[in-house]
Amino acid sequence: MTEYLQQIKKEILLHIDKSFDNYRETFKNLDKWSDDSFLRLSRFISRGKLIRGGLVAASYRALGKEETEKILSIAASIELLHAGFLMHDDVMDGDLLRRGEPAIHVAYRDMLYKKNCQHHVKNGESFAICLGNIAYFLAFDFIADSGFDSDTANKLNRTLNREAVITGFGQMNDIYIAASNMIPKEDSILNTYRMKTARYTFSLPLTLSAICAGLSDNTINKLIKIGEEIGTVFQLRDDELNIFGETEGTGKSVGSDISEGKKTLIFSMLIKNISDKEKKDVDALFSKKPVSKIEIETLRKIIIESGTLKSHRKLISEISLKTETMIEKLDLDISYKELLNSILKLSFERKY
Repeated sequence: MTEYLQQIKKEILLHIDKSFDNYRETFKNLDKWSDDSFLRLSRFISRGKLIRGGLVAASYRALGKEETEKILSIAASIELLHAGFLMHDDVMDGDLLRRGEPAIHVAYRDMLYKKNCQHHVKNGESFAICLGNIAYFLAFDFIADSGFDSDTANKLNRTLNREAVITGFGQMNDIYIAASNMIPKEDSILNTYRMKTARYTFSLPLTLSAICAGLSDNTINKLIKIGEEIGTVFQLRDDELNIFGETEGTGKSVGSDISEGKKTLIFSMLIKNISDKEKKDVDALFSKKPVSKIEIETLRKIIIESGTLKSHRKLISEISLKTETMIEKLDLDISYKELLNSILKLSFERKY
C-alpha cells in the first residue's frame, strides 16, 4: 500500500507542477511574488505524504474509474487545501518545523531578515497567511478546471467548502480547549478530532472520489462515518508519535503538543492515571517552550508506567475493530474494501 501511494504521489506532484506552469504564465506580469509563491507551494506539498490526495485517486480507481487527469485535479485540490491549513496552523501554534524543514512563516521571516525588512517576524507570519490563502483559492480553481461536468464540479466545491468550515470549527474548539484551565471530557476531545482532522483527512477524500464516481448519497454517508473512525485512529496515533516519535521521522518538533498546551486524549487519560506528585511534574512541563529531550524522556516514562499508553492503544484497537466491521458491511467491490482496510491498518501502525 505504501508503494502504491508513493506512485500516486508522484502522479499528483507532476500534475500540480504542470498546472503551476500555466498559473505562472497567467500571473507573470502582476508582481514579483507569483513565481516565488508557486515554487514554495510546490516544494512544501512535495515534502508531505499526500495521504489525502492519494486516497482520492486510489479510492476512485478502486471503484473502477480511470479518468486519470480529472481525478488528479481533485486530488491536488485537497492537497492545496491541506497546505493552506498547515501554514496557518504553524503561525497559530508558533511551530518552527514542518515536514522536516523550517515552517513557511519561519522561511519568510529569514528571507525578510536577509533583505533588511522591518518587523521580519510579524511580516513572515503575514506572508505565510497570504500563501495559505492562495493555496485555498487554488484548491477551488483546480476543481473548476478538472474536466468534470458542471453539476459534479459544483457538488465537489460545495463539499470542499463545507468540510473546510467544519475544520475551522474544529480548530477553534482545539484552541479553546488548550486555552481553558479545565481538562475536557474524552468525548469532547474525540469530537474535536473528528471535526479538525478525521473528516477532512479521510471522510473528505472518500466523499470527493465517491461523488466523482457517481455513488449514492446513502453510500457516501456511510463512507463519511468510516472516514471519521479511520481519521480518529490516525489522530490518536499522531498524538502518540508527538511524544514517542522522533523529529527525523515525523518532520515535526517532538513534544510540540506539550509545549503548545494541547490537551490531547493521551494527556487527558494521563491526568486521570497519575498521582498528585506526578501531576505537578507534568504540569511543570505543560506549555513549557521548549521541552528538552530529558523532559520528554521523563514524560514518556510517566505515560508508560502509569498504564496510560496501554489504555490509549487499547482504545485505538477498539475503534479499529469497529471500523473493520463497518467496512465489511459496505455494498461495494472487495477491492474497495481492501483499500479501506489497508488505510486503516496504515493509520494504526504508522511510525511517522
